[in-house]
Amino acid sequence: MCFSIDNIQVETHNTKALYFYKFATMSVINIVGQGLSGSILAYKLMQKGQAVKIINQYLPQSTSSWVAGGIFNPVTGRRMNLTWLADEIFANLYAFYPAIEKELAIQCFYPKDVIRLFDNIENQNDWLGRANTGLYAPYAQGDSFVQLDEKAIINPFGGIKIQKGGYVNTFVLLEAFRNYFLEMGVLIEVEEPVQASYFEEVEKVIWCTGYMKCQIDYFDNLPHLPVKGELLTLYIPSLSLDVMVMGQGLFVLPIADGYFRVGATYNWDLSNLEISVEALDELLGKLRKIIPGQHAIVVKDHMGGVRPATKDRRPFIGKDQLNGNCYYFSGFGSKGVSLIPYFADSMVQHLLHEIALPESTNLERFNANL
Repeated sequence: MCFSIDNIQVETHNTKALYFYKFATMSVINIVGQGLSGSILAYKLMQKGQAVKIINQYLPQSTSSWVAGGIFNPVTGRRMNLTWLADEIFANLYAFYPAIEKELAIQCFYPKDVIRLFDNIENQNDWLGRANTGLYAPYAQGDSFVQLDEKAIINPFGGIKIQKGGYVNTFVLLEAFRNYFLEMGVLIEVEEPVQASYFEEVEKVIWCTGYMKCQIDYFDNLPHLPVKGELLTLYIPSLSLDVMVMGQGLFVLPIADGYFRVGATYNWDLSNLEISVEALDELLGKLRKIIPGQHAIVVKDHMGGVRPATKDRRPFIGKDQLNGNCYYFSGFGSKGVSLIPYFADSMVQHLLHEIALPESTNLERFNANL
């Protein structure tokens, strides 16, 4: 590999040595947080030759990225709407995750068809009225109703098969990113929450701290709406599914033989961040409405975290107007797996080439309130 810095020609086949040389000779972009947003943004910056430094408080069992269900699904919500920017976002994620699996020598990306159950006849008719517009053609056929085996799923009104869904094992991905960043010498792990005062003299710092943005004073005027979520890992040896099922306000995701991930709850009361018996009862109650009673259920794990959601359901990306060296790349809510790779590309172009960020996500949309 040959590159030039300050008119000096350098030849090397050692990627780590190459990166260390760049780190020593160019300005560094600081990234706070090694969750999904910080990891993917840092990786994409490094791929473009930009030196980065990541500062992270390593708490894998209590941060939303590490315990997330990792679901991606192009048709969402109770009315089964096509998700925002579906064509662009799903083309991007289906390119990004297989590539990162190869780069990091892991398996974390699991495409899987989704069966969305209808709740009633009105639900069926509502879907038909919208699905036949053609917008849904890449993801679902409007008239292709599916009836699952009643020994597995209770679905009297049937459902619709949705393609290009699936999940990412975020824990596997983030551990692999962590090892990669440590090997490259760009990750600093700290025991205490990262403070804004650490970065008063740096050129650029990007906060990718999700819900933990409360540790800093910047961005307080943004309309955050963090929401606690809980999910379960269940062992149901008699239940056989090869698709993800969504209905009754939850998903049932097969992850291994007899093992399922079931979630998730939504709770805007953050006075107690511990996992709760109430959430356990809620999820098991909903599950019993769609699987027959003869299936024995064993709860193997119960996890929870706080999603960095926003009031307008759009991410927060861009520069803080009052602190010129501070940027924000967060607020992806429950759709981080699908949104982050796409918008990380926009952020990289903005940071390195000053290309304007999309208006729908740019912090400048809140200028009147800053």
